[in-house]
Amino acid sequence: PALVGIVLFLGFMGAMVLRQARLASEELKNSERRAKELAFRDTLTGLGNRTQLLEVLAESLETLPPDRKLALLFIDIDGFKDINDTLGHHVGDELLTGAAWGLAAVKNGLAAVRLGGDEFALLLPLDSHDEIGVISRHLLENLRQQTPAGDHVLTVSASIGVAIAPDPAFDAETLLRRADIALYRARTEGRGTLRMFDPGYEDALHKRGKMERELAAALANEKLVVRYQPQFSADGERMVGVEALVRWDHP
Repeated sequence: PALVGIVLFLGFMGAMVLRQARLASEELKNSERRAKELAFRDTLTGLGNRTQLLEVLAESLETLPPDRKLALLFIDIDGFKDINDTLGHHVGDELLTGAAWGLAAVKNGLAAVRLGGDEFALLLPLDSHDEIGVISRHLLENLRQQTPAGDHVLTVSASIGVAIAPDPAFDAETLLRRADIALYRARTEGRGTLRMFDPGYEDALHKRGKMERELAAALANEKLVVRYQPQFSADGERMVGVEALVRWDHP
């Protein structure tokens, strides 16, 4: 009887150890899952974040069928800083959350993420280029709807930049850069606008960047000179002033 009791006791203890090990393993798996969700999630809006976008985009590009395309939309809420500064961050946060719900509701979206601040991204599969115009106009119209935020009802607009893959971009970094360039163009050309990426936009940015770098070097090396140009009266007989001009001798 003593031996049977010992065996039963050891069996019971072994079962308890196995049960605890199983519970610990499940808890570890749950913790890892929660950590991964937090790493891929924007805490304010509940959308994904840039990390999630990069992962989904890379996977989508690898598995993209030859007859399908991907559209990456960068979306920026116009005048968001003014709303934050004048009405408070709590109103801005509610506005961002409302915009996030609208993006998450887009059908067939592969990823809807908040990149940071008031910038969002939406990744969509496409059958044709024509679809993107319809989707973008629908997004702009939704954002223009009156949105309750705090004690206010706001009407906002957004700027959208779009890049299409694989035409000709076929890697994630290129597609992200082109969507960002298209968004920059949309913002500079007015609010509530949509711009598809055009290689000319990238060329213009490269030329501007080159000129800025060369001008900074010219300032540092005192390559700018002052020239004085006389100003005459309408009859051309009297000098009435002098105009000071800064010249940059550059090819």
